Amino acid sequence: MQNAGEFEKIKKCTLSRRRFLLQFPVMKAIFTLLAAAALLAAGCRVSDKREMTVNLPGMASQADIEAVRKAVTALPGIEKDSLAFGSGRLTLTYDSMQVAKKNIEIAIAEAGFDANGIKAVPQKK
Repeated sequence: MQNAGEFEKIKKCTLSRRRFLLQFPVMKAIFTLLAAAALLAAGCRVSDKREMTVNLPGMASQADIEAVRKAVTALPGIEKDSLAFGSGRLTLTYDSMQVAKKNIEIAIAEAGFDANGIKAVPQKK
């Protein structure tokens, strides 16, 4: 284990190396570019729109469609105007930065319908 004096010595050495490297214009430019790239990369992705199709084999009526619509639109990141139901399928657009594909499938299963192989959760009566 290092004592406090050794720690301070290592800290001063590290700081002096950093100051030494920043004295050179090329190293300073590289350091600045790397710092700027890190800042830009952290905030680049604000949204990531994706489309998905969910197989819904158990849907038979308009009431089923409304139950699935209600479950899906309750999730954040779902474009409500993008819901398209047809022949046992649902196609929708969602923002993957706000909701994951599995969360959508689980929400549908919790509404009582099989979704892409995820079994429906039995409804309490």
